[in-house]
Amino acid sequence: MKRDRKLVRGWQKAMLAAVLTCGVVLAGAGQVPVYAKTETTDQAQKKISKLSASATSVKLKKDGTQQLALTVTYTDKTKEDVTQKADWTSSDSEVATVEAGLVTAVDSGKTKVKASYGGKNVTLSVEVDVISKLAVDQKKLTLREGATQQITATATYSDKSTANVTEGAEWFSGDSEVVTVENGLVTAVGSGKTKVSVKYGGKTVTLPVEVDIISKLAVDQKKLVLRNDETKQIAATATYTDKKTANVTEEAKWTSADSEVVTVDKGLVTAVGPGKTKISVTYGGKTVTLPVEVDIISKLALDKKIAYVHPGKTDSLKLTASLSNGDKVDVTEKAEWTTSNPEVATVEGGVVTGVGAGKAKLTAKYGGKTVTISVESAVLSKLEADTKQVTLKEGETKELKASARYTDKTKADVTLEADWTSVNQKVATVEGGKITAVKAGRTNVIVTYNGKMVSISVTVK
Repeated sequence: MKRDRKLVRGWQKAMLAAVLTCGVVLAGAGQVPVYAKTETTDQAQKKISKLSASATSVKLKKDGTQQLALTVTYTDKTKEDVTQKADWTSSDSEVATVEAGLVTAVDSGKTKVKASYGGKNVTLSVEVDVISKLAVDQKKLTLREGATQQITATATYSDKSTANVTEGAEWFSGDSEVVTVENGLVTAVGSGKTKVSVKYGGKTVTLPVEVDIISKLAVDQKKLVLRNDETKQIAATATYTDKKTANVTEEAKWTSADSEVVTVDKGLVTAVGPGKTKISVTYGGKTVTLPVEVDIISKLALDKKIAYVHPGKTDSLKLTASLSNGDKVDVTEKAEWTTSNPEVATVEGGVVTGVGAGKAKLTAKYGGKTVTISVESAVLSKLEADTKQVTLKEGETKELKASARYTDKTKADVTLEADWTSVNQKVATVEGGKITAVKAGRTNVIVTYNGKMVSISVTVK
């Protein structure tokens, strides 16, 4: 085509030369040169001042076309469409071709189209499937292990049109142990942080991904106060970055700072011994610690200020522990008891036994606390009966009482503990302080207790 156009232009030049020659030859023949002169002047006035195309750039999709128009402006300000007359070329025919101003998109890329006419040139840019922007429909992914999320990739072209390029794009995971990705489908594999990237048309977009990332770990107790051998279940709750929560009690790692105070297994705390320690729970990189107290005593108290006991007799003490949480517990049998003088009194499990006359100190220890009480043990100084003589008729009965007086001036009813004997059972009998008259006569009732004795005269009429 270019060759044909050159032939036309050669023919035009030859014709112009012939006309000029003819004009010269005919100069002496009259008016003919006048026409030749007018034609020459018109050609001189058609000098090109500007060449312009109908667009400065072309943006197409693959296989798309766009017709360009080429206009020449002459020095006399007239214009002419020379689209079909101009020479059109593409700098890269693999991207776009051009013929008589018709641009045809071949493949994605950039090139330039050039139009030439009358010694003037116009060049304009051509873009085929050139992406100005690549975007995804998520800014950040927060997933749970095993979950999936579909990501959509959208390309915006230079002509401002858009297209879903999810399947045609290339997808990459920064850490396949955290997530995998295929055609935009992200699958959470394990906990952690990584990035997913999508590449298309020379553009790349990256978005962060988090799997099972914990923003907060909490337990349902602020402090534990336990009794020895007591158990308590603690629950651990994880709050994820997507604000969802989950009970992670069984999955979390539980530890006790002192297994001699408490043990812990899947949140179940068991008190082993008195003391203070801490329990820690760890999950998803977060750790929570809470204090634990077992039988921590704020105060020990006895139910008596002083104990009185007689040799061979017992008295019971009650020991109460006030725990740090305000609870009160009977720890009488759990405490450690000691006496300052075992010849006066002994003590075991809160039971005091009198041994001999005198005074001693009893001490109770529990949970790091100690309390002391005074004990006084007295000896029997005298045995008394509530009467010295009794007169009865045959068949009558009489209840008597025996009392023991001690060196501490205390008195005790020992009627049932004492031994009662009738000197003459034919006159009267006695049992547990009860005298029964048998027949007329006289006798004595002898009362003995811890080495002491008292006699009662009995007359039966």
